[in-house]
Amino acid sequence: MAPTKYSNKTKEELDKIVKDITKAINTLTKEQWDEKNVTEVKVEVFQVGHGARPFGDHFPNDYIDFTIKVGDTYKVSSLGRRDIEKIATYLSTIKGFNAIEEEGLFFTYGNFIPDMEFPTFFRKYKTPCKEFKKLASIVKKKYCIELTPLSLYNYGVYTAYDSFACSGYIELIKSFGRKKTTCEVVKDKYEASLKIKVV
Repeated sequence: MAPTKYSNKTKEELDKIVKDITKAINTLTKEQWDEKNVTEVKVEVFQVGHGARPFGDHFPNDYIDFTIKVGDTYKVSSLGRRDIEKIATYLSTIKGFNAIEEEGLFFTYGNFIPDMEFPTFFRKYKTPCKEFKKLASIVKKKYCIELTPLSLYNYGVYTAYDSFACSGYIELIKSFGRKKTTCEVVKDKYEASLKIKVV
């Protein structure tokens, strides 16, 4: 691979970039807030090759840098690796979100361990239904599992805002009576649910 640019931006430029990224995240969150119980904004990082064969047997002037994209609202290019690290450090401290989830970035091919973690998903959620609060309390007390409003979902719908589904889980747990049971959160691509069984 061609060499990766280390740093392309001045401190002043980076300060403006992080302000613009933060503004874009907050703008997209506000746009979703009236329609969704859980808002989610994704910040993506892309490696960009310059030259004839930057990702292969490259030429002397070939190089790689990075682009950050926030939805269709904001995009900034020509970032170096150190610039990305500084932006990541700042984004991880943004206030006003219930959850900030990081994803691994891979700068070289064949790596199994990410080169760095980057704050990718910014989530904010409304107050869940009272049935979910009761379910979370039961599950924590009985199984020592901490449920958040994002823990359980079904095809993009979060269980924390579905009183019927939460009541169903509560009744299921009660139906076992004094029998010893185990509980775990089981996930696949579209669903995260509670699996409760007798030991």
